[in-house]
Amino acid sequence: MISKDWRKWWNEDPVRARQSDLYYQVGRTVGGIPTGEPDLVATSDAILAALRLSRTETVLDLCCGNGLISAKIAPHCGFLVGVDFSEPLIQTARDRTPNIKFVVSDVTILDGAILGVDQIDAAYLAFAFQYFDEAMARKLLKRLKILASPAFRLLLESIPDIDRIAAHYHTPERMAAHQKRKAEGTEEIENWWSAKQLAELAGSEGFACAPLLQHRERVSSHYRFDALLTLIA
Repeated sequence: MISKDWRKWWNEDPVRARQSDLYYQVGRTVGGIPTGEPDLVATSDAILAALRLSRTETVLDLCCGNGLISAKIAPHCGFLVGVDFSEPLIQTARDRTPNIKFVVSDVTILDGAILGVDQIDAAYLAFAFQYFDEAMARKLLKRLKILASPAFRLLLESIPDIDRIAAHYHTPERMAAHQKRKAEGTEEIENWWSAKQLAELAGSEGFACAPLLQHRERVSSHYRFDALLTLIA
């Protein structure tokens, strides 16, 4: 099976590059309909509740896309840097919120000099962990550990839960279509995780991992979960 080239897709898809709806542009849709401000507020509130940021802390928005969430979180910390490998999305983020620093980079090869920081206190990765397989997840955690302050915490938000996959593909037709896309390497939700699998991987990289249930008002709560990672002393 050949996996979809997500780097090319997020950088070169002509329809996405011209899309004026910011929610659709970054795939925040249900049934093809943009989820809008209520979903964005609920997501941002979940991030803030989990990370408990202070106004002196340095924070990374990993896979930040066009900066929708960055703009919500930045006022609650000292310094926020958004990171994404999509140049078109980063340009949109810079145009919308020039007061926030955005960097074009693969988050699995984070570099303090490029980010302009010596140390990070917290980070979050929202609605994007589905693009990470185990090897990529390990690379991400290794890079973050190098930059992390002693009190560092990481929120992985909206992780597809393999134990509830049938709640998302809830008819035989939807499940069959998913399996067909997966066989063809075109499935957007490419990597499904269990809480146990994630905790074991995090532990092997020096992080404690606490799974978090999403509140029912979240549009993806029936098949996704969050996870808060902290350094093991």
